[in-house]
Amino acid sequence: MNKARLAAMVVVWWGAPLWANLLTNPGFEDGPLGQIKEVPIPGWLTWNTDGWHHSDPGCTIDAKAVMLWSSNSGIYQDFAVTAGRTYRFSGYMHHKASDPLRGGDKTGQLRAEWYSASNSMLREDVIGIITKDDLTNTWLYRSTDLIAPPNAVTGRFLIRMYSTSGDGVVNYDNASVVPVNSPDYNADFHVDYDDFRQLAAAWLQSNIQYDLNDDSLIDIQDLKLFAQDWMSWLEPSGAQAVSVDPSTVFQEIDGFGASLTDSSAWLLYEFLNPDERQAVLTDLFDPEEGIGLSYLRQPMGSSDLRLQEYSYDDLPYGVTTDYMLTYFSIAYDEQYIVPTLQEIVAVNPNVKLMGSPWSPPVWMKTSGQIGWGSLKSSVYPTYSNYFVKYIQAYAAHGLAIDAITLQNEPYYEPGSYAGCRMEPADQVKLVKEMGPAFAAAGISTKILVWDHNWDNTAFPLAVLADAQARAYIDGVAWHHYGGDVSAQSTVHDAYPDKNVYFTEGSDGTWNDGGFDNDLIRNGTFMIATLRNWAKTVVKWNLALDENNGPKIAGGCDTCYGVVTVNRSTRAVTPRPHYYALGHAAKFLRPGARRIASDTATIQTVAFRNTDGSMVLYAVNPAGSSDHIKIQWNGQRVFSLVPARSIMTFCWPNAANAKVEVYLTTGDQNSLIERRPALYFHN
Repeated sequence: MNKARLAAMVVVWWGAPLWANLLTNPGFEDGPLGQIKEVPIPGWLTWNTDGWHHSDPGCTIDAKAVMLWSSNSGIYQDFAVTAGRTYRFSGYMHHKASDPLRGGDKTGQLRAEWYSASNSMLREDVIGIITKDDLTNTWLYRSTDLIAPPNAVTGRFLIRMYSTSGDGVVNYDNASVVPVNSPDYNADFHVDYDDFRQLAAAWLQSNIQYDLNDDSLIDIQDLKLFAQDWMSWLEPSGAQAVSVDPSTVFQEIDGFGASLTDSSAWLLYEFLNPDERQAVLTDLFDPEEGIGLSYLRQPMGSSDLRLQEYSYDDLPYGVTTDYMLTYFSIAYDEQYIVPTLQEIVAVNPNVKLMGSPWSPPVWMKTSGQIGWGSLKSSVYPTYSNYFVKYIQAYAAHGLAIDAITLQNEPYYEPGSYAGCRMEPADQVKLVKEMGPAFAAAGISTKILVWDHNWDNTAFPLAVLADAQARAYIDGVAWHHYGGDVSAQSTVHDAYPDKNVYFTEGSDGTWNDGGFDNDLIRNGTFMIATLRNWAKTVVKWNLALDENNGPKIAGGCDTCYGVVTVNRSTRAVTPRPHYYALGHAAKFLRPGARRIASDTATIQTVAFRNTDGSMVLYAVNPAGSSDHIKIQWNGQRVFSLVPARSIMTFCWPNAANAKVEVYLTTGDQNSLIERRPALYFHN
């Protein structure tokens, strides 16, 4: 390999480019000063623009810059592109110190758009943003390499302000676009046979993407230059290093999923026809054809997402107690909940089930109703046998219950739907009855305590402090509606032999920030939860309709399902947390273990499957793309991680391993899309 040629090429690619800027006036140095809508800058078009072409001291890089402040306004410039060619967009932004961004959601943005010959927009990419949290009077440089999509003939570089509220000023300078001239045609940081095939396909044609010597013809001279870099690997400057260390092992992963509530099961089994249901279940649970969900937390009786109130021991009129559980029955579940679960397990036999009660039967409660109240002191042995019968009844249908929690949200006592108050002493007492009852019945189902928010570590610690009860307890279950995820580690560190389960976290209208924000929120939540010892990550409803039901009154009317089933159009639409779950569930198998990995701007969590293969889950929450350098087993591989995206990297435990790459972007241009493979190298 010609080292001089490689060094020169790296300078061209990653340093000062030799190509002239494509933009007519990248630095805003031409044209008169003044208000842009009255005196436009040469080569730039405007919209809704109350901005200035100015020369304020301290607010320019060279002699002139652009200042914008109006919401949803800006300037832009178009340039011709070649589909498949890589272009580098870059520019600078900073707050005006005397009038910084403040309040509301106002941001400054650098943005790229791509258009077809018919002027239809094919894609848009955020290159960089500046918000009220960034420093004033500090120039922020943003640069992103983007590949022009298929059928693109025009690129557009936009400099804009965006907001629905707030005020403030942003300056912009030195915006430019240059083509990237490199033999790494498929942008995988390897010059190899895949690149040669692309070069050969363009032989004796005029195509700037493959023209390494700038003579407008693909010929032997380009092939000679290409050959000098054959089998070389190019390291992008500033790539974030992420070391994956399989020798440092943490918790085993049980699975990822949601809850097949009464509402979800009815929608899937009663509303959809068999073919529609099979398609949805395959998409949700098949790891090859779908996202491979593998864990379901099932309400034991009614929750708030239900079509009627019920338990497994509802008594006929005139009967007030049932200590022998004579009237125990799961007949309600057998209508459509159990059949749906059986179909799910047929799609993915590795799916595990957890049972969680929202309320005991009303005759066991101090309130005598489905809401309010707590367990009567006399029913603890009977209630333990209630769990035994539930596990046995489901087993008779071929459905094994992997774990149970004693009570959903024991410190929340609703009146409009099922609920039950429990104190730590109540759970200790119940565990001491339930543990021996399970053992006597030959049941290996795990027992979990708490099953409520991160904002209370005292409750599970108090339960675990009882040594007799602790012997029967497998771990602690958590929700995310209050507190911080570090609570999981606090309790785990106090009792390292007890497992951590995340069992409920809903998306809904209250945290709906649009697809982009919800994707990143769920992705970073997944990483934080897993890095704090969770064996499971279970969202709330598996499927709900366009009205967040069907359900009777009481409880959550604003919760979203993992998928939305529109009962008017029959369309099934995944929500953002579908993709956040899928980027993990699709690639992890039973028995996978979390292993060590670095995390910084690009957040990561890593795993080793039982076959030795590795999985790295990565989230880039930033408004600009970044490069990642994955270091493993003395080798490395590079990848561009787009702005506002989730990526999964999977590779076998072998030298020079082939890395499969999957991508979901906040702009929805990629949705668990399989990307070109990468290869580890020394």
